[in-house]
Formats: sequence, C-alpha cells, structure tokens
Amino acid sequence: MRRAWLILGLLLAPAMAWGNLTAEDRETQALEAKVADDPRAALKEAADWHERAIRAADRAAQLKALRLRIMALSQLEDTHAMSTAADAALPLARELKSAQAECEFLTVKGYKLSSEGKFVESQRVYDQALAVAEAAGLKRAAHGVLLAKAFDLSLMGRDADALELLSKAHQAFTDLGDAVNARLTLAAIGNAYFHERSSVEDLRKAASYYERAVSPDAERTRRHELATSYANLGAVHQRLKDFPKSRKYLDRAEALYRALGDPIGQAFAHYRLGLVANEEKKWLEALVELDKALAAFAASGESTMQFNVQRARAAALAELDRKRESLDALHAVETIAEKSDSAWIKANALSSAAETYARLGEYDRAYKAQRALRDADQALARESREKDEKEIKARFDIKQKESENALLRARQQESDARRLVLVLTIALLLVLLGGLSWYIWRQRQQNRRFADLALRDDLTGLPNRRSIIEFARGQYHQALTHQQKLVIALIDIDHFKPINDEHGHAVGDKVLTAFATLCQQQLRSNDRLGRYGGEEFMLVMPGSDIAQAPQVFTRLRLAMRQLDVEGWSASHQLTFSMGAADLNTPGEDLDAIIKRADEALYRAKQGGRDRHETG
Repeated sequence: MRRAWLILGLLLAPAMAWGNLTAEDRETQALEAKVADDPRAALKEAADWHERAIRAADRAAQLKALRLRIMALSQLEDTHAMSTAADAALPLARELKSAQAECEFLTVKGYKLSSEGKFVESQRVYDQALAVAEAAGLKRAAHGVLLAKAFDLSLMGRDADALELLSKAHQAFTDLGDAVNARLTLAAIGNAYFHERSSVEDLRKAASYYERAVSPDAERTRRHELATSYANLGAVHQRLKDFPKSRKYLDRAEALYRALGDPIGQAFAHYRLGLVANEEKKWLEALVELDKALAAFAASGESTMQFNVQRARAAALAELDRKRESLDALHAVETIAEKSDSAWIKANALSSAAETYARLGEYDRAYKAQRALRDADQALARESREKDEKEIKARFDIKQKESENALLRARQQESDARRLVLVLTIALLLVLLGGLSWYIWRQRQQNRRFADLALRDDLTGLPNRRSIIEFARGQYHQALTHQQKLVIALIDIDHFKPINDEHGHAVGDKVLTAFATLCQQQLRSNDRLGRYGGEEFMLVMPGSDIAQAPQVFTRLRLAMRQLDVEGWSASHQLTFSMGAADLNTPGEDLDAIIKRADEALYRAKQGGRDRHETG
C-alpha cells in the first residue's frame, strides 16, 4: 500500500497551491482532488468523460479523461492497467502537444520499467520526460521526474542517495508553496525509511514522516489518501510492536476503504489486523480478520497476498489445535509456492510448513521441512546474489549514462565556443577517468571485503555454512592423503523455537551468540566450529577418533550449564543434542559422513534430546 503516494506524486507534481495558475495547472489540481478523495469514483467519471469525448470527437477532452483514469489507477495501485493506459495515451499527448500529459505518461512508463528491475531503461525514459518538462518550462513536472529517479535509487538499495534527493525535492516544493507535493514527498521519505530490514530508529522516522504527510483537510477532501496514510502508519506500528496504536490506525483505514468501496484496501487492512492479533496470541480474532482478507484477495486473484494470508491462517489454526484446517491452509500455501518461480516464496512456504508441523506436534514432518528449507535458503541466497550483481551493473550503467548526458548537455550549451568546449571536454574526461579508476579501486576493496563477509555468519561471527563445509572438505582430503583421523559432528540447540516464541528473536540471537562463544572456548585450537543453519552448528575435529566424541559432548554440556544469557531465565536449562561420525570407510565421501552425522543427530533428538549419538 505504500507505493500509491509516490506514484500519484509523480503524476501530480505540477499541482500547485499558489496564484498565477495556468488553465492546465488548474485542471491538474481539479483532477488531483477527485483522485485523492475517491479514486474509484474518479475512475468511473473518467470512463464517462472519455465516452462523451469520443462521441463529440473532442481530442482535448479525451486526453483529460485519460489523465484522470491514469491518476486514479495509480492511487489504486493497478500498475498493469496504469502502464497500458499511459502507453495508449502517449501518442495523443504528443499529437495535441501537451507537454504536461506527455511528461506524466513517460513517467508512468519509466516507473513500470523500474518495477521490473530494468533500471537502465527506466532512467532513459525518465531522461526523456525530464527533457520534455525542461523544454516546456515545467519546473514542477521536472521535480516529479526527479522523485521517480529517487524511487529507483531506493529500489536499488541506495537509500542514502534517495533520501538526499527527496529532501531536496521537499525543500523545493516548500519554497514554491506547493503544499500538496511537499506532503507527498514526505510520504515518499517515509517509504525510504520503511522496508524489510528497517531498524527501530528508522521505523520511528517512517512513522513521523507519514504523520507529517497527512493533509489537514483529508477527512473531507482526500479520504483515499488518508486511508493509505493510516494503513502505512498501522503497518509501521505493528513492526514497532505498538499494537494498540497499530489497531487504531488500521481500523481507521478499513473504515475509510469500506466507505469508499475499495475491497482491496479493506483486505490489506484486515490482513494487517490479523497479523497484529496473531502477535497478541488472539488466535480467534486473527482468523476472523484473515478470513475477510482472504475472501477479497481470492476474488481479485492476488496470489501473493493469498500466500501471505494463508501462512498467517495456518499458524493461528495450529495454535487453536484445529489440525485439519491448519493443514488445509498450509496446503494452499504449498500449492501457490509450487506454481511460483520465486525462491523467496518457496523458502517462506517451507518455513511455514516447519513451524506449523511443529505447532501440531508432527515433529518428523517439521524436521523434513526444516531440512528442505536449508536448500531453499541456498537458492534464495543465489537469487539474492544474482539480483545484487544485476543492480551493481545497473548502477554503473546509470552512472555512465548520466555522465554521457552531462557531456552532451555541455556540448549543446557551449556550441558557440568550440575551443572552450574542447578544453572542458578533455577536463571532464580526465575527471571521469579518475572517477572510474577510483570506482574500480573501490570495487576491488569492496570485493575483498565481501569475500571475507561471505565466509562469516553475521550473527555469531563463526564460519558460515559454505565456509565450514569448505574447511571440512579440506580436512577430509588431508585425512585421506595422510591416513589421518577425522570426526564431523552436527550440534543442534534443543527447543530453540519456543525460545524465540516466548522470549523474542533478540533473546534467541543472544543464545546463539553465547553458545558459539562458549563452544569456541572449550574446543581445541585445530577444531573448527561453524554455523550450519538456524540453531544448528557443524564441528570439524581433525585428528580425532569417534571415541572422543562423548568427551567433547560432555565438556560442552557441562560448560553450557554455566551459560548466562541476558533475558533468559536461569530456571530454564539450555541443552543441545549432537550427532557425530568419523572417516572409517575407505572411499567414503564427505557428504556420506555428514549424512551419518545428521542421522545420528536425528536419533539423539528422537531419543529425548540433551544427548549424543554416533553414526
């Protein structure tokens, strides 16, 4: 729901609140007012206008109707329909020489490209829109295109650059007396602070900007815009764990969307209210809200939102011990995941399966889902790396394009002084070469840093899964070559999920970190411990015999009884289980040894936990 403000702001950037308005400015203000208050009514009105304009063969009236339609679709976040309409309307804007409409439609086209990850192409289209605005003297339209560029920067993870551009745009709109777009820019700043990995401080900043973006007369004239602001505030306060305030805003959003006849807006509000109820462990209340959301998303064909709602339903139903219904919801999650190419969808489906089966007491199925999740996490990591590589290339291409555009503008502006242009061009090339050299050097430094980070687990500082397996592989080959001994052990903290559920993920993270530190203090200098995934660790013991595994387990077990973790009750003893296997069969590969250790760990878990087994 957070995109509506930004897209609308890009289209309505010329709307002004000061004197000396042109006829086109006043027309844009009138269109904006219709859309901000009731976009569905505006969409219907646009269709009526367009039909009358066609009958009257009034091309200018047709263009006006198309502008209203595209603005309404942007507020309703129907990206596909908005883009299709803008592509169809662009020739008419050019035919009628309406620079304002052409700039708006090009901006929509650029936004569609950026939403598909085609950042180089979107920048090229934005530059076309910027050239149209500048040629026509549409300064405020030009500011709108710059906001679109800021949105691209945010999508590419360049939040600092996006915030700098948005802050400048907000100041420019304020100086011009454009209160509408100043508020829209504040909402866009809030969006830049509100994302999946936002810190508590950033979430609070996002809430502050969303609150400042609310129009004073929103209850009377900008109801849909106000509903969006309430929905965003409800989502932020849910992340901040301020559930009463989250409910207050989400209830207000739902009421406004209902009054405006926007079922998808209502569904988003019900979904968020369901998440709040789940976090408060009000399972029946959560189901009521989630069922309302599911019906609307199913009717609209929103498969991603159906996926999210069914995940939340499966968890709530499992907590209520309604096993059959919970499994049905989980089956719906898995069905959507099977049809998806997204590694994120598949990983989250497996995560829900593991959690739901565990809640229902089906630990064998939960364990299998958890193991499958490891492979899915690897696929997700690969997908993320590929995306990062594409974005890095896109950033470089965009920088290069911006430099080329700057050079072309310099040549055009200084065409009457060729010798000066030549000097400036040479100077600029030297700067570019210097900048490129610095960029290459910086990339090499970052690559070295990333290479080191890629081998370490962010939380515990231990070698990550990839790194510990590579170490194990090296020790395995050395043991084969020199006929030495080798033991591989897998260690899993017992009942770790209840730790997260009852005490929070922050305490769970502290337990993992403290356990990693404790183990390293008790192990030999040539032993290597790594985080294998979640609450599971791999221990590689070169030169060790399998008969030493019980001694290692006992030493770690005794030390763990002295473990003191902030936020964890000392009355609840932390324990772990261990499965170990050694190199004892000529020709047996490393994967087979790890598999035997994993099977031994499974037996230890099945045998009551807080114990070890050898394979």
